[in-house]
Amino acid sequence: MNKLASLCCTLLLSASVAVPMLAHASVEGDMKAMSKALRAASSASDAAGMKAGLADLKNATLKAKTEVPGGLKDQAADSPARKTYTEGLDNVIKQVDDANALIDAGKLDEAKAAIKEINTTRKTYHKKLGV
Repeated sequence: MNKLASLCCTLLLSASVAVPMLAHASVEGDMKAMSKALRAASSASDAAGMKAGLADLKNATLKAKTEVPGGLKDQAADSPARKTYTEGLDNVIKQVDDANALIDAGKLDEAKAAIKEINTTRKTYHKKLGV
């Protein structure tokens, strides 16, 4: 019985360490997917390529919005840093929608400029959050 109890304690301790690490890895994966999608949209030479990159960017951003980065997990949901994290993702989603509207209107040069602004937003919020 002692071996079983010891095994259970070991498993619980391992899980308590592994779960936060996996959650952080998930947010990190989403951020990498966002970066890759933004590069694809930025480097696309036609509307279809831009829209594909923007679709991937929006999907990754929406997924990241459902998660909390490891460094913010200990903070209250209404803490300034957590609000800043969500605000930044909301801004990216709005900018993606705006860029898509420009593409739909046939304004590809303006859409390219809007996509570049998404990168500016990324840099701004990374600086605000110290990442």
